Amino acid sequence: MDKSVLHHDGGLTVTLVLDDDGTATVEVVSSKNGPDLSREDDVVVIASGQGVPLTFHDRSRVTADLGDWATRASSGFDLAVRVDELFEHWDFLADDEDSEPES
Repeated sequence: MDKSVLHHDGGLTVTLVLDDDGTATVEVVSSKNGPDLSREDDVVVIASGQGVPLTFHDRSRVTADLGDWATRASSGFDLAVRVDELFEHWDFLADDEDSEPES
């Protein structure tokens, strides 16, 4: 399993997780003093212009399954995450699975 922290600030951490089976997941974690992630209208994940279904684990953790990493990485994609007042965007370039995202 590989993890890449995309954002860490204001009590909120956004991490891209690549599982051993090739599945990519966005994990959003809020600290004790961070935003409440249980309000579904306050958390949005978009990949390649499409909303990604979210799994709300509790007030401090939400995940979004991006599917097969190789498929996404081969064509390149963009990722946007909005949580409360935070909005971040990253571009993943095609055919470069080992590169860091551009913000």
